[in-house]
Amino acid sequence: FDIVEHTVVRDRRDVSASTIADLVAMGPTAFHRDRDEIERAAHAFAPGSSTTPVTVAVTVTVCQASVDR
Repeated sequence: FDIVEHTVVRDRRDVSASTIADLVAMGPTAFHRDRDEIERAAHAFAPGSSTTPVTVAVTVTVCQASVDR
């Protein structure tokens, strides 16, 4: 495959402890912590009904099959 283009997409969001826990559970930390530990840590970042800012950053890469296959 050849890379046609790539674009960095960034967005800043204010998220709750519940969302923080969900995001962490999707990553490698989930292999080392159980759900209760993740939720306790998330509530430390966004206690009660408060939110905390997070940045979402991904690179979107568009590829196409190489012509010389």
